[in-house]
Amino acid sequence: MPKRARITTEDSPLRATITAPERTKKNIVRSVGVTLRQAELDALGEYAADLSVSRNALMRWLIRHGLAELQAGTLTAETTKTVRVELKLD
Repeated sequence: MPKRARITTEDSPLRATITAPERTKKNIVRSVGVTLRQAELDALGEYAADLSVSRNALMRWLIRHGLAELQAGTLTAETTKTVRVELKLD
């Protein structure tokens, strides 16, 4: 099996925003679960294989990259609210 390439975040814009005193508090690694559709999981697996990295490494990079872009204002997130209305007919 070929050795996988490593995606690093040392030069990540997100990492650069954390100052030294904050780094000890905010740089704690925590595991979180993410629910994905099978097609999304398959796509992640395919991209990870193409890049010769683990799926986990690719997901971490995508999340960090997305957060950095949100902070920089180059990526916008739009939210919508769904309201459910029930009518009673007497």
